[in-house]
Amino acid sequence: MSLEMKVDLSFNDLDMLFKEYEEVMIRRMWELGEDGPGSGKSGSGKLYKYVNKVLPPKPSGHEAISRASIILAANRFVDKDIWDYRTTTGKGGHHRVYFAIMTEEDLWKALKKTANTKFDKLLEAGA
Repeated sequence: MSLEMKVDLSFNDLDMLFKEYEEVMIRRMWELGEDGPGSGKSGSGKLYKYVNKVLPPKPSGHEAISRASIILAANRFVDKDIWDYRTTTGKGGHHRVYFAIMTEEDLWKALKKTANTKFDKLLEAGA
């Protein structure tokens, strides 16, 4: 499995890969585990409320992160095959309920494999 992501090696742990709110989101999804799919606990609304409960508000008094940012990050996680989703119906129409398909260990292994492959190609090319 290949995992294309930007990595900032000046940081440690998940903050090398994710913004603070994204790290809160992904750790929350790992906490939910098997309760995620179909439970409603992992929809964007509940993630939004959770992240804004955990992170301090902005100095202006506004919430730490917008609902749109939560939805965009969740969709990026789906695109990277870290999360998946199921569509449910409810008030207002169809909604995505997200759940993790990659554990933290899987994430690091996939990232390591991708980095090693890229480094090998660079070395073979004489870089």
